Amino acid sequence: MNDLTPQLREALYGKWENPKGFSNYKHHEKKALFSWRGFNFHLFPGVVREYIADPDAPLTYVAADGTAYRPDKHFFNDGASVPPLLHCLIEPEGMEFSAILHDSAYEHKGLWVRALGEEVFTFRKMSRSEVDSLLRQMVVAEGRTESEGRAIHAAVFVAGWVPWYSKSPEKQATVMRAL
Repeated sequence: MNDLTPQLREALYGKWENPKGFSNYKHHEKKALFSWRGFNFHLFPGVVREYIADPDAPLTYVAADGTAYRPDKHFFNDGASVPPLLHCLIEPEGMEFSAILHDSAYEHKGLWVRALGEEVFTFRKMSRSEVDSLLRQMVVAEGRTESEGRAIHAAVFVAGWVPWYSKSPEKQATVMRAL
């Protein structure tokens, strides 16, 4: 049960601005981990989406301390990649905005940030632990309970190293050379 009032939630965890400030088009289905006898096995099934920010009013998360965060203007994301076996513990629906910022931060190793009192967003490199802690705050601001926020944070702490390190600059450079 979610026992936080909207005012208390915003004071403790921040708020979302311009929730319709983007397009998130379906790009393609994720590839199967392996196939056997006509069955496709996915560790993280789902769809890869192409995120494009609204240039006039992009999706923005404003933390309780007034710091504002934005994802990159254009990138590919897979939303909240929760393995099907964990859906009984963590329902991936209802954290679309948080997943977009988290995926952007994992992809680019940081986010566009505007500190309280500043007018301009600048790109700030972030550590994996900073990004994952921010996810915990964002999912609660998006409507999840504090315990769900802790569970989601624990899940990305355990499994997030795979996508974090698979998106290293060296690996990205190798992929770009192959294209």
